Amino acid sequence: MAQQKRTVGGLGLHWDHPLVPDDMRALVKSACEKTNIELEKDGIHFEFCPTAPEMTQEDIENFLKKHVKDAYLIGGGVRMFPQCLILLERLVNTIPRIFPGAKIIFNEGLDDVSSSCRRAFPELEKSNQPK
Repeated sequence: MAQQKRTVGGLGLHWDHPLVPDDMRALVKSACEKTNIELEKDGIHFEFCPTAPEMTQEDIENFLKKHVKDAYLIGGGVRMFPQCLILLERLVNTIPRIFPGAKIIFNEGLDDVSSSCRRAFPELEKSNQPK
């Protein structure tokens, strides 16, 4: 029986957001595209879901309900800018309230988004190993 595909929403600042430094914009966009390609072969669909510090609690709840996922990766842009602290707090508190079974994932940098997502679904690693 085929394993059900897992879904991950990458919650982060859009690469065109004013807080994202100019020299990082292309890197962030490329990392999102690369992550989706890498994870598809492992049975994980990654969708970049841009957020912004201007989002209200109601905005976040409505946004998440439109982007139902098995897990949410909260990106570095949301975690590192002081202007995003309230957004981060709202995401961390709202995700488990709306989706009790959803996992929250964190990455160390743009180059380990895929491995961070895989870490959330160890059962897929076992099913993707050669027999």
